[in-house]
Amino acid sequence: MRRTPTGMGLGAALSAAVITARLESRPGKDNADVVETSKTCDLTQLVNDHCTWLLNEPVHG
Repeated sequence: MRRTPTGMGLGAALSAAVITARLESRPGKDNADVVETSKTCDLTQLVNDHCTWLLNEPVHG
């Protein structure tokens, strides 16, 4: 069985890691913040879908 650099087998799943980026504005001195846009990325799902990214590769050169 090939191993990833972290020593995990390819079938192993990672813990959930969700990243959210938000752009906020304050439309006035005394007004509350307003969320203009928000983007969420499920990093765990991306890694699990593309676990071959973590394989040891021979040195190119």
